[in-house]
Amino acid sequence: GCEGVTEDPSSSASLTGVTVAGVKVTDLGSPNVKWAQAVAGEVYLTDDKLANAQVLVSTSGDGAFVYYAATGNTGVPDFVEESTFDLLGIPYLYIEVFSPNKDAVLFYKIHVNVATPKVSSLSFVSSLWVDAKGNVVERPVTLGTPGATPDAAVASTLSVGASKLPADISITANVEQPLTVLQYAVTANATAVPSFSDADEAYQNVSVNDGSVVYVEGTGSDGATQLFYKVNIASVGDTITGLTIGGVTPTSLGTPGDIVESFGMVTYGGTAGAITLTTAQASGSVTVTASGIPAGAAVRYALGLGVDSKGNVTADLPSAWNTNGVFAGGLTNGIPVFVEVTPAGGAQVNLYKINVTVAD
Repeated sequence: GCEGVTEDPSSSASLTGVTVAGVKVTDLGSPNVKWAQAVAGEVYLTDDKLANAQVLVSTSGDGAFVYYAATGNTGVPDFVEESTFDLLGIPYLYIEVFSPNKDAVLFYKIHVNVATPKVSSLSFVSSLWVDAKGNVVERPVTLGTPGATPDAAVASTLSVGASKLPADISITANVEQPLTVLQYAVTANATAVPSFSDADEAYQNVSVNDGSVVYVEGTGSDGATQLFYKVNIASVGDTITGLTIGGVTPTSLGTPGDIVESFGMVTYGGTAGAITLTTAQASGSVTVTASGIPAGAAVRYALGLGVDSKGNVTADLPSAWNTNGVFAGGLTNGIPVFVEVTPAGGAQVNLYKINVTVAD
């Protein structure tokens, strides 16, 4: 190509049509006799069209010479006769059109928009979904395979502890392309038809329960290409049915909950259970054993000898956890036993607290 030709553009050949990877460019922008001053037009391609994208043009007169280039935001175009490009990560096409005698030239610039509305990450948050210290836990969601319709999407599954449902959740989605428009829907079950609501990237305080389905609809920058994602909410067991401590059954398991600690003040969100042991039963190596553990769940054990945010040892916080329930140093009056249940799928933990009384 040649940028030294700067005659009146009215005397040069011009483009009358352009297709890129079979997609018609309806906005050619404003050409200029200098490539750097051309105002970009727009084309919208799905990601399957970006590799080996052929550019085809028609011109206003016979005999025009046409050259092509593809470059980044700040790159200088290197014009060639070849018109097929790999446009993955390449945002601009340039087209150089010479009049038949090469005494006039026009440059066209076309912005390549990726129209595939892919979601790159998805997460749910609920005030009920907390860790053992009461911190709200953002649950990342494994993405299933998107589909062109809601029914065509292959669902992923988010496991939630049964005691944490129903729950109001907030949805956060991140997208690969910034011009993607998102909408969301939640249905009570897999057979219900989703009704999508306008939203930006966060869909706030929508109720889900066991069997609910969360849908994410992405519309691409072309305003037409759509992808749908689907997430099934599945309840999983997160409670135990029994416990023995040194072979003795507690008088009560209590109700599991979480622990909130702030500035040395500790609050247990459940109801503590209780057990009374003799000195002999509490002495030596004592084993704590949970029973009725849900399928796929993990259980671990600790004594209440944790350290608060002020550095003080307190019986209200669990200390070092173990998975075998063995406490070689025995148990102490007033120091509780903690049992943590993590359900299948990494759902939020349930924490049991058993107050220990040692008396003969």
